[in-house]
Amino acid sequence: LKNDGVDSGLPSGFLASLTARMQEEDGLADLALPLMERIAADVRGLERGILDDGLLSCYRATLAIVREKPLAAVIAADGKWLAQSITGAMLERRSMLGALFGVSCFPSDPTVPKLCFQDLTGPSLESDTRTLRMSLQVVQRALKSISTELLKNGDAKEPFFKMVSAACTLNQVRAQQFFPINETNRLVHLLDPQRSEPPQNAPIASSDGFMINLGSVLLQLCEPFMAPNSPHAAKIDATYLLSTHRLQLDKETKLCATADDVMYWLDPRNPDLRQRYLEHMRDEMVEPEPEGTPPLAVSASFGTISEYFFLAMRTLHLGLLSSFTVFNELARHHHMSKNEQDLREGEIARLRQMGGGAPNPLLEQMEAEIAKFREMNAAITRFLHCYQTQLLDPDLLSLALRYYRLVSRWLVAAAEPPPEG
Repeated sequence: LKNDGVDSGLPSGFLASLTARMQEEDGLADLALPLMERIAADVRGLERGILDDGLLSCYRATLAIVREKPLAAVIAADGKWLAQSITGAMLERRSMLGALFGVSCFPSDPTVPKLCFQDLTGPSLESDTRTLRMSLQVVQRALKSISTELLKNGDAKEPFFKMVSAACTLNQVRAQQFFPINETNRLVHLLDPQRSEPPQNAPIASSDGFMINLGSVLLQLCEPFMAPNSPHAAKIDATYLLSTHRLQLDKETKLCATADDVMYWLDPRNPDLRQRYLEHMRDEMVEPEPEGTPPLAVSASFGTISEYFFLAMRTLHLGLLSSFTVFNELARHHHMSKNEQDLREGEIARLRQMGGGAPNPLLEQMEAEIAKFREMNAAITRFLHCYQTQLLDPDLLSLALRYYRLVSRWLVAAAEPPPEG
């Protein structure tokens, strides 16, 4: 399976024939589930992570499996698809596709930056960055191909959307104000447990890599209707934001509306809601809607375009944008640490000049501290390069900018619909 599509792979049609036979014998689960578990174990066991030569074969094998619709259906229906996860970290660690979506060059494991950026000099750094971005793009295209096969399968489509929804629901912590500070402290503690306090709690959020890879897949799914003249964008259903079938957004900040306003629009015949609505309109000095206005109808179901559009919006908020806040906090910490190093280097130079080269225990102690600062700052520099490589990937940023251009057009159209509706 890992060599599917190449000369050393399975014979053409072998997996399809095996799937048909196992389906007749009611043994699809015995075939599909162990294969997926083995692939996940192989991905997690790769010593070089995203740089490992064996990585692409794991995605190739997964794609071969999900192309067989009966196998994909069995996998998506199994309890391990989401693994009853109660945190984002658990979803990434235990779910069927968690390992595949978690591959990245982010410094979740401190060994990854050392492998990715062994030399911090100019030419080598540029070469390493290009190599990593090419590997990341291969991974994200492979994940998009796997996701597309699942979405084409009627039995796997809804489980896939539930996985994305779970990733959004279980990673709300990534949008909280203290998340970048806690994540930076955790990363620094990995480097030097003696110089920083250990995290009070184990990580409960999915990794930056998991969320950004998921966001990249959704951006690629949105790409066909990102063009300014795309007629498919008109199919985006704004009432998705008021529904609860996929996301719980009732606590999110609203533009030009309060929670009471929304409740009134959904139930304008309620006298208490009407009164609160009128009071708000009076305070804002805005003309209220006339009494008897029909309630806002929330659609009972939504098309794939609406699913892609709004799930991408939420995933990017919790993934890409959240990762930028971590990057900024890590850069701030690095700046402070570098200043500490510079101060100590200046002080030791002054003491040497005053001492005339005589042995001094204080100098030896300060030199040891400076050596630790240099080692720490070099490691943090590698962390920052890991973030820059993935967050500033031109292809990812271009796709994200085109998506947010679509969002801006949609917001304008929602505020002032065109004459044709």
